[in-house]
Amino acid sequence: MKLHIWGQGIEPSVISPECIASAWLICQVLDSTEFQIVTSNNTNISDIGKLPVLITKDDGKLNGYEDIANYLLKGDNLKGKIIKAEDQVLDFTLMHFLQTRFDALNKYNLYGDTKNYEIYTRKLYPKFLPFPMIYNQPSKLHTEALEQAQLFGLGSKSLGFLGFLGLAKTSDEIIPDTEYINSSQDNDEEEEDYDHDDGKEQKPISSLHEAQLIQKSKKKALLKETRTSIKCMNLLGKYLGQLTILSEKNEFKFGTSERITPSELLFLAYMYALTYDGLPNRFLFQYLSTQKKHILDSVKVPIQDFQKNMEFSTFTQPSSSESPSLWNEILYQFNKLTY
Repeated sequence: MKLHIWGQGIEPSVISPECIASAWLICQVLDSTEFQIVTSNNTNISDIGKLPVLITKDDGKLNGYEDIANYLLKGDNLKGKIIKAEDQVLDFTLMHFLQTRFDALNKYNLYGDTKNYEIYTRKLYPKFLPFPMIYNQPSKLHTEALEQAQLFGLGSKSLGFLGFLGLAKTSDEIIPDTEYINSSQDNDEEEEDYDHDDGKEQKPISSLHEAQLIQKSKKKALLKETRTSIKCMNLLGKYLGQLTILSEKNEFKFGTSERITPSELLFLAYMYALTYDGLPNRFLFQYLSTQKKHILDSVKVPIQDFQKNMEFSTFTQPSSSESPSLWNEILYQFNKLTY
């Protein structure tokens, strides 16, 4: 059995908390001799173009964390800390909550924050992908990540509901209007870049004026990013508050009880990614340290336990056909290679 994930060596990557949760899960419910964790970083293996993917002994394929969790937890005699949720509807709802709202926060944290993206995230892909695949796939993922974050008002422009797809506000995916932040402040600041007499963008009239415009632009960009980071922190606080209400009804334990459900495990994976100590700008960790310290403290030990348990598993590099190489991409596009 093979679990394909984003990562390098023996470390699943924080760009995909679903990969982290899947790795934690399989290490809990199966013996290390029964599976391999493959850091293939190859989304072509997936039927939905997204990792994680589990290839079973009979060559079956499970795409995404939810399907993988359902498959691995289908037995009755499960070992480890993970159990099937008694309320399947609630567990599915919580997973969807995490995969939309928390995922948008993670996307902004890794791709929207300039410092984190330039110093950390951007430098991951040369480690994950061979030349020349380090250009196309990362660019696509970067664009998709920013678009997802912008749906929740986390970006330089708020696109509104699915605005970047040009769709109307009627959709199967309904997100409350309160999630969207259409800041008139942003629009007002953008108007400052134009000459109010004729509506045209200001043009430098001298080298000094050009330097002033560049400096002004940098300051505005920094201010916008700071304001967006504050939005991100506020949304995280809001979402944790909603989960706290469930915890008070004993329907959500923040992954801190002896036996936890798949949605709680996914929550821990997102908390691990959002507070990852390898990021140069840990503004979400700092926010939680001051505003939600009790939650941060409560998830620290279970996260460490899952990480430690994963160290004894079999991590392996992809085979030649599983590698996301240019040659394999060509074969795949011409249906000469299937997964």
